[in-house]
Amino acid sequence: MDKLLFEQRKVLYTETRLLLKDTPEAVRKLKRIVRSKDYHYVIVNDHIGDVVITLGFLDAFRKKRGIKKLALVVEKKFERIVQNYSEYFEKLITVDGAFFKRLSLLGASRYGNWILYFRYSNVTLLNPADEMMHGFDYFWRFPEVNLASTIKYGCFKLNQDDLFVNRFGKRVEDKGLDEAQKKKVLLLVDTRTVNIDIKAFYSRLVPRLTELGYEIYTNTDEDKNVVSGTKKVFMDLSRIPDFLKDGILIGPRNGLHDLFMYYDCKVIAIYPGNNAVSRFFSLKALPGTRADSLELFLADEDSDNISSVTAFVKGVK
Repeated sequence: MDKLLFEQRKVLYTETRLLLKDTPEAVRKLKRIVRSKDYHYVIVNDHIGDVVITLGFLDAFRKKRGIKKLALVVEKKFERIVQNYSEYFEKLITVDGAFFKRLSLLGASRYGNWILYFRYSNVTLLNPADEMMHGFDYFWRFPEVNLASTIKYGCFKLNQDDLFVNRFGKRVEDKGLDEAQKKKVLLLVDTRTVNIDIKAFYSRLVPRLTELGYEIYTNTDEDKNVVSGTKKVFMDLSRIPDFLKDGILIGPRNGLHDLFMYYDCKVIAIYPGNNAVSRFFSLKALPGTRADSLELFLADEDSDNISSVTAFVKGVK
C-alpha cells in the first residue's frame, strides 16, 4: 500500500473512532435531543454529501418504516438547505458543531450501537462509517461500494427499487446576486479531504478558462488562498447555487460536489489518484443527478487533464 492510501485510511479511522470511555457523554447528548416516543429521530452526519444523500432517501425510508412523525437532526449550518425537503419531516432540530460531532459519532463503536439498538429504537443515526465496523479495509475488500449505497442499503436498509428524490433543483432567488447571470467558474481550494497541490494545477488551468470567456472566482475567506487571475468570493453554501447558476464548479473532491450534482450546472471533481477511496466517492455513483460531471485524477498527465477540462466546458452557454 502506498503512503498516501495509508494516510487516508489513518485519517478516516481517527475521524470516526469513538472511544469506549466517551460513550456515556454521547448518550447524555442524545437524551437532550430524543424527548418524545411519538417521533422517529433521524440524525445525519455533519458532512454535506451525507446530508444530501440522506435527504434524497428520506421519503423512501419513512414509507418503508411506516413513520408518521419524523424529526430530522442536523448541524445548524445545514438549516437552509434541508428546507428543500421539509415535506418529509415534521420537526427540524439543529445543533452546533461541537455538540453534533460527539452525538453523531455515537454509532462508531459497537458499544454505542448496542445502546442505540436496545434503548433508542426510534433513532436512526446516519454515519456511513458505522456500516464499516469491520475496519476501513472495507474500501479495498468491497471495491464496488460507494457513499450513496452505504447510506441507502447500510444505514436506511432500503431496497434497490427505492427511489432518490431530488428537491435541490429549485434555486432560491437572491436579488443581491445580479452578477450570477453571467458565465462563471467557481474554484474550490480546500484540500483537507485530499492531498493535492491544487494551486499549481489552477495556475495552468485559469489562463485557459479565461481565454474561453469565463469569469473565475475562488471560494475562500482568506486573501492568501485566492488563485491568481481570479476574484475572491465567500458565501454560505445555501447561496452558492444561485450565484453559480449554469456555471462550473471545480475543485478537490468534497461535499459541495455532492450538492451541486443536483443542480443544472457542470461539476469537475479532482482526486489525487484513481483508487478505492476515489471510487467510493465517485460522482458517477450518485443517484438521480442533474449536473454534467467530469472526474480528474492528478496522478495522470497534467496536460491531459487541462485538455479534458477545456473540452468539457466549451459547450457551456
